[in-house]
Amino acid sequence: MKKIDSQSLVVVLMGLILVCFFTFSSGWRVDALEEARVGSSVSRVLLHWKLMVIEEENRLSYIRNTGLDSSLGTLKKALKGIDSPSFLTDRVTPLQAKLERAKTDDVWPFQFGLWHFAEEDPTVSLSGVEKDEDILVEKSGEDESRSKRLGFRYLKFSGDKEEALVSVGELELLRTPMTESFTLEFWVRLREVSGGRIVTSDNWNLELDENIPVLNNFSGDLILAGQKIPRNYWTHLALIRDGEKIELYQNGNEVDESSYRGPLKVSEEIVFGGGLIGDVDELRIKDRSVNPEYLNFDRPIDYLIGFPVLGWVQNEFGPEELWHFYAGLLVSNLSIKRDSDNYSVSIKDVNRAAEFLLSEDEEKLKLPPALPDSVLGAIEKAKELEDGGELSNEEKEEIGEFLESLTNYLDLD
Repeated sequence: MKKIDSQSLVVVLMGLILVCFFTFSSGWRVDALEEARVGSSVSRVLLHWKLMVIEEENRLSYIRNTGLDSSLGTLKKALKGIDSPSFLTDRVTPLQAKLERAKTDDVWPFQFGLWHFAEEDPTVSLSGVEKDEDILVEKSGEDESRSKRLGFRYLKFSGDKEEALVSVGELELLRTPMTESFTLEFWVRLREVSGGRIVTSDNWNLELDENIPVLNNFSGDLILAGQKIPRNYWTHLALIRDGEKIELYQNGNEVDESSYRGPLKVSEEIVFGGGLIGDVDELRIKDRSVNPEYLNFDRPIDYLIGFPVLGWVQNEFGPEELWHFYAGLLVSNLSIKRDSDNYSVSIKDVNRAAEFLLSEDEEKLKLPPALPDSVLGAIEKAKELEDGGELSNEEKEEIGEFLESLTNYLDLD
């Protein structure tokens, strides 16, 4: 198989999924069914999460019995089945624990100290820092015009002189300075092996040592250290201070803790950057300690599950393996939408999926030679369906045949 250096394609393919519902070592080979199961389970987790968690006025509500619990278990099993790295499988367990806690408690309380960095904010001052966003879909029109669908917006840091100052104290509902207890969490994505500072407060800083997050006081004393952060993957970091104990979490997993008697405080101003080469998003601060299930490592779910799995698969699978992965992902996505009261499947959705699966690009995607003629015919027929508004019974049957043929071929439940 062939290693694919096409990381830029990840955001484009992620965009296709969002539109639908909002190097291999020598001799190593993944069974096609395993590839499809990974794609199917990723799709189910992302869509079931959106079905389960409804956001209203910055507050999340939990809806039970959407199938997310079983989808997470299937995803974990599928990732282990293809020998994926631990930094992917380790992202699932904390989310399972959070959902279990959500059955009895509200694990998505109203958030006062939240910075999305998407819009202009008087409490955020940028010095050399840019705001950036990934392009999810880029299309060329017949008149050669180009249109883009943009994803999440974040702060982009590129060196020593770039910093972002956040005036925490300007939020009246947050009591600063925070000394005895606080929770500080955010997402970071490293573009290079880095040794700069991530965030600095009154008397401490969280910095990088060969991509390992390290918490030091201003005297240079080591307080605690985390695990190495893989480059190009969004990673959720959280510090929880409770009295004399300080804990560090990565993607919802506790990686280190310390009984530190010295002062640690979140002051009226904190600073991101100072040597950081990477991106920061979704800063959240609470003036109290919280249980780990209350951390927001699942917001956005695309940072925790979607982008990391897609990025790894895109780099590690060959063209035929990718075809099976995305076939499993798309057929599950469309099947769930068709059977859901909250979504519907349009001809345009089916056209996009079929067109994508029929695309021939030897370096990115390749139709499997063993693909049965009946399945190929169903895909080609789905591509040619014409959007005439409300679905007729005949069109519903054709969509059903398309989904059923792929589901049977991939041996998906």
